[in-house]
Amino acid sequence: MNNWIRDERHMALDREALEDIYNRVPIWFQNGALSAYGLHTRLTRYNKTFFRELDVLRERDTWSADQTIAYRDGRIRQFIQHCANTVPYYRDLFRDLKIDPREITGLDTLSLLPILDRTTVRDRWQELVSDAFPVSAQQVKFTSGTSGAGLRYVSTLASTQEQWAIWWRFRYAHGIRFGTECAMFRSALLVPLDRTEPPFWRRNHAMREIFFSGNHMSPRYLPFYIEEMNRRGPPWIHGFGSTVTTLASFILESGLKLDYPVRWITLGSEQVYPHQIEKIEAAFGVRPIQIYGMTEAVANVSEAPDGALYVDEDFAATEFVPADEAGTCDVVGTNLSNPIFPLVRYRVGDLAVPTDCQSANGRRIVSRLEGRSDDYIIRPDGSRLGRLDILFRRMVNIREAQILQQRPGEVRLRVAKGKDFVAADEAALLSVARKHIGGDMDIQVDYVDAIDRTPSGKLLHVRSELARGQL
Repeated sequence: MNNWIRDERHMALDREALEDIYNRVPIWFQNGALSAYGLHTRLTRYNKTFFRELDVLRERDTWSADQTIAYRDGRIRQFIQHCANTVPYYRDLFRDLKIDPREITGLDTLSLLPILDRTTVRDRWQELVSDAFPVSAQQVKFTSGTSGAGLRYVSTLASTQEQWAIWWRFRYAHGIRFGTECAMFRSALLVPLDRTEPPFWRRNHAMREIFFSGNHMSPRYLPFYIEEMNRRGPPWIHGFGSTVTTLASFILESGLKLDYPVRWITLGSEQVYPHQIEKIEAAFGVRPIQIYGMTEAVANVSEAPDGALYVDEDFAATEFVPADEAGTCDVVGTNLSNPIFPLVRYRVGDLAVPTDCQSANGRRIVSRLEGRSDDYIIRPDGSRLGRLDILFRRMVNIREAQILQQRPGEVRLRVAKGKDFVAADEAALLSVARKHIGGDMDIQVDYVDAIDRTPSGKLLHVRSELARGQL
């Protein structure tokens, strides 16, 4: 384990060095590097195997309810047997609980097993790796999730392809085809935060993506965004609900507008509120559609053309466990697509409101998705920074964390240390924070035993206590 921790810190240093180089090279070189990465992704992830998987998934949309449920439950049975045979953590679990894996016959019997929490996955991740796969097949990845703490997990190329095929099935259902030019509004730091002149975007030519900085969306800079979008005319906009809403609000308030029709707006990675949907539709003339998923691949919910939110039953075993807040349920899932790192009954940390209805092909309907709802950090130039969980994505020695803003120009990083946390972790955290929040902000670290939750039990990555007049 200690060797792994050292390796992780070396990886973080290497990544930081690459980011420093990226920030110093000319913009044309940055575009070239992003396009080269996109070409690599297109040749590896989006190969013939991916498109065969996409065809299979689209075919399942024509199944009956009985076919869908039988397929899901059969996949659960095989997955549980695989866990019991090849995964140390589950071998011990079934033995200690004196449960025969054959007792798990489908979604309804998964409750025989305990819910898996994030702390267990973080602390015992090596025991969750299946010994049926060689080391060469393992792809180590990171996520931050709802708790704000870094988490490592392992996947294979095949599991990554299936997850992206699920997301592309959602897009194909709405008429978006592979290769459609897309304006991306995410929080990836592809444009250095200290940049004050356009362009505030970078291009991935290989995937036909324009990455607009989510960190420069102040009234001072947004006219340049509109100008570039009008120049390029991307018919598809994708991003966080908060960033796309920021652009929509500016369009409605400034009078500037796009002079071409946007055909699709897709939203993901955070809760979408009705007022955001209304504002986006008013600004762009098209109603946004949303998809819910996570890198751990334990659940997926897709909005269909009829406007309903459907559980992707053929992809993951998704359960809705009643939560403390009346009418809401915890999202608990099993990642059937990733046998190398099985997560059985993993509590995501998000909330949903399921219904008793289902589609003709057996997919349950969710009336509302909750969770991943963050406040904003306000920078001195008036721009708003949201979805800053990226600060903690590789901080695997932090149990949980939160960004708190109580005064303009200042943020406090509230950190609950993990058992292996050392001074080097604080230095790495501050370095990443200065890049994503800005060196002109006063950034302090406060160590706490635990982060306060909302009344519904949620941990917010970002919490603002600024008075409304300061926002």
